[in-house]
Amino acid sequence: MDQIVNLPKTESTSDVETALGLDHLGLKKKRHRGWLYGLLVLVVIAAILAGYQWYAASPARIDYTTAPAAVADLTVEVSATGTLQPLTQVEISSELSGV
Repeated sequence: MDQIVNLPKTESTSDVETALGLDHLGLKKKRHRGWLYGLLVLVVIAAILAGYQWYAASPARIDYTTAPAAVADLTVEVSATGTLQPLTQVEISSELSGV
């Protein structure tokens, strides 16, 4: 003798899942948020580390050659012919008249 089994309607199952906060696999929906938040944190940490590595990578080192300072006479010779002209010319006068 065969038995006929009627499965419950999917609408009523989805209503129960919705009321309990479950997804179609029977897991709570908030767990999926936890994985997403964890993944987001890992992506942010990876971005921070990548930015630090890029920023910390210094260009080729520049070496400077230095020498100690010495006190000595400085001789400057100017050899030219012609008339000197100023780059700018300023007239100076008194602000008071008649004095």
